[in-house]
Amino acid sequence: MTAIRFAALLLLVLLPGRAVAQPLAIEGVEIVEFGLFATKLEQKVRDADAPVGHLNMVSGHTLLERGDEFCAKLNLEFGVKYRVLGKAVGKPVTLDMVTVFPPSGMTNAAGKRFAKSGFKQAVIIGDTAARTYSFEEPWEMVPGVWTFEFHYLGRKLGEKQFKILPSCPIS
Repeated sequence: MTAIRFAALLLLVLLPGRAVAQPLAIEGVEIVEFGLFATKLEQKVRDADAPVGHLNMVSGHTLLERGDEFCAKLNLEFGVKYRVLGKAVGKPVTLDMVTVFPPSGMTNAAGKRFAKSGFKQAVIIGDTAARTYSFEEPWEMVPGVWTFEFHYLGRKLGEKQFKILPSCPIS
């Protein structure tokens, strides 16, 4: 993704509600890759609704290992590359991204419990985009099934599940 396109998408994420757009016909989401990723942190954006209090804006999503079952450890970054399917190829659209935590939920350092968390992500229909989750704090490493959901205008377009194991033997 070029720096200009990344900057334009970042502005769409950071300035929600500034532009009025007509709803687009979105057919769904295609998962292109999934597993462990390496990324470059571009910026931390304060978000009081996020379990850690911010969202990480990252770039350069490089798939390190394909899979959907991983051992919990700090700095583990798992996620997907995906493509939004629709007839308006090349048009920007904002999706609601929801991360559903395992049934036990996630309790942050302040004692607030989360069953799920969400954010908006601006993408271009037909282009490949990415979303990941990185364990920055020990209390985030909740074992169980994590679900990444993709929504547009209240309709779920798709999902991808990951199984996070509590710990694994050192090999």
